[in-house]
Amino acid sequence: MTGLVLALVAATAFFAMRLASGNEDAAGAISTAGAVAFALFAAGSAFDVARRLKPGEPLRAQVVLIGLGMAALVMGDFLYWLLESVLGLSPYPSVADVFYVASFPLLGGGLMLALRAFSRGNKQPMPLAAAAAASLLATLAVWGTVLAPVFGDSEISIVEKVLGTLYPVGDLWLLLLPALALAIALGRFAGGRLAVPWVIVAVGAVLMAATDTAYTWMDYAGTYVSGSFIDAGWWLAYAAIGVGMIALADAQGLRGGRR
Repeated sequence: MTGLVLALVAATAFFAMRLASGNEDAAGAISTAGAVAFALFAAGSAFDVARRLKPGEPLRAQVVLIGLGMAALVMGDFLYWLLESVLGLSPYPSVADVFYVASFPLLGGGLMLALRAFSRGNKQPMPLAAAAAASLLATLAVWGTVLAPVFGDSEISIVEKVLGTLYPVGDLWLLLLPALALAIALGRFAGGRLAVPWVIVAVGAVLMAATDTAYTWMDYAGTYVSGSFIDAGWWLAYAAIGVGMIALADAQGLRGGRR
């Protein structure tokens, strides 16, 4: 039911954003508001799970890191909007990037803790090896199409070059790698009650990394505009993480109160 409601809300908001696509300011406002709303939903859902767990439970650290990662994205989006739309300042590079970059180790840390928990008793390196291979291939593609030209452009500042590297590295190695490894590792549980929520979260993280990477390409090519279809990728990614956290609470029997 939660997923259906979110899908209807997302579809309505995205339709409104497409109608406003001729007005870049309006489309950008709707896009940002949607991303912030879904990221808040994901962060709140994660913190709610953590609140219901007893201190010291291993699961608590996993969901707290996921919640902090999503909260960092919310803060980054808010500061980006504040700098650009209210103060009329350049939002890139800015303090917003501190929160965006911080989201990678936080989300990746939560996913890695979940991977370690599900990998107990199964020391096969295949999930990490397969995920690392995928991340390496994606990194080579990004390097050849975006990063190499950026580093060769003398008009781009050192700060922008560093940030331009941190984002794809964070997406592909701190987000995509653990998310793919977790999804592969969970395959052996064949839809188990405790595995399904983390599969949903992993899918959301993979979608987030893919959307971020697509944005990197489009932004470099000068083809990205607020309100484009790619913006829905962030909404769906954040929504999936939030739904995964709610499903995790249900699987753990937490919805009736603190366990």
